[in-house]
Amino acid sequence: MKKTIILALLFTVYAGLSAQDRKSGFDMKFGTGFGFMGSGDMRTLSFENELNYKINRYFTAAASIGIGKSDRGVMDHADYLMGSANLFVSPFRNDKGNNFRIGGGASFFNHTNVYHNWDLQNGTVYEMYRRKTTGFNVILEDEQRIGSTLLIGLKLFLTGGVKQGGIIFGSMVKVGAVL
Repeated sequence: MKKTIILALLFTVYAGLSAQDRKSGFDMKFGTGFGFMGSGDMRTLSFENELNYKINRYFTAAASIGIGKSDRGVMDHADYLMGSANLFVSPFRNDKGNNFRIGGGASFFNHTNVYHNWDLQNGTVYEMYRRKTTGFNVILEDEQRIGSTLLIGLKLFLTGGVKQGGIIFGSMVKVGAVL
């Protein structure tokens, strides 16, 4: 009886310790880079936060929030706020040190543009217009795992608007951690 209790206790402790070694399927990434708004006439500085969930060895779901700001181009000022939901496929599996993945999904973004016009009666007049639209994403990403928890990668993205046009494309460097 004593041996059974000791074996059961050892098994319970071992199962608890081995369960702590496993990581969850989640990782969090932060990215920054450069992009273009419109037809490439507004260069932006872009930032993004992304939460990923590894579904299995080939598929990952992600939700992200991104912002971009530009003071260079045909407008005096342009910015965007974008939320996205994406699904990625890793053709070479995502359980190794390197993870190349191709993704796509939907996004909702809000553009704001400010520009000035010359008016004969009032002189320079600043005008602003805001556009809210949905769009589709196409993403290529390659990430490298450093150690057991750190991630670094490069992302190429294209987001096209459905209503009222609008396009955002660019690249960014991302760093993150497996949670």
